[in-house]
Amino acid sequence: MTILFSDIRSFTTMTESMDSVALVQQLNEYFTEMVDCINRYNGTLHKFIGDAIMAVWGDVAYAGSTIDAGQALRAAIDMREALKKLNARWVSEGRPEFHMGIGINHGRVVVGNIGAPQRKEFTVIGDSVNLASRLEGLTKKFGTEIMVGESVYDLTHERFAFRSLARVQVAGKTHPTRILEPLYELGSEHLSPYSTEWLRLFEEAYARFDERRYDVAVRLFEACLNEEPNNMTTLMLLQMSRNFAQEPPPEDWNGAFEFTTK
Repeated sequence: MTILFSDIRSFTTMTESMDSVALVQQLNEYFTEMVDCINRYNGTLHKFIGDAIMAVWGDVAYAGSTIDAGQALRAAIDMREALKKLNARWVSEGRPEFHMGIGINHGRVVVGNIGAPQRKEFTVIGDSVNLASRLEGLTKKFGTEIMVGESVYDLTHERFAFRSLARVQVAGKTHPTRILEPLYELGSEHLSPYSTEWLRLFEEAYARFDERRYDVAVRLFEACLNEEPNNMTTLMLLQMSRNFAQEPPPEDWNGAFEFTTK
């Protein structure tokens, strides 16, 4: 199945500063739009977890892994665009903006009615679910709105454009995984957060980093920053490239960023 987690950034801080009635009203407006996007692409809304959303493709209606993963990506991109429209309206009304992160993963899960005798709920559990949640958390560190694991990329890269981010080893995992940022479905290039030229330059820089040609990677990542000076992934990879240019990593390094916290 394909699993999606989304979360509002800095929501705890907002709860401390906003009127509770106004906060709930704005949160409900947000949930309404986000759930519409999930329903539009045949996802199953599993639960709200505070300000977070969990949705699944393939549990109730299974269309095949390739189709389900593509539907989840379409929902996530629509969620990103819907939030832009919500934020524009909220700002015009003098209300604060919301910023979110979305993590999507695909894999085997256990599905069924799970819980206590007093209350059970239909849900999914397993390693693939945990990784989807970890990816959502990593969007904060990489400064992206949407992040997917390589299993989703493998199923959808012929129909969607992606930006390479890194290899990571997340808390609770013993093997690294490749992570990517989905940008748009082919034919909808106008939805891309970045220009075509910038993406080409970034991917070249990332390829040189992957080849351990760190001196070249430094120059290319610096060029990327000229157009996108606040891009967190570029800043992270540039600093790593500078460090490795001075002191290369061990030969047996697997190329993964290691994150020991959730």
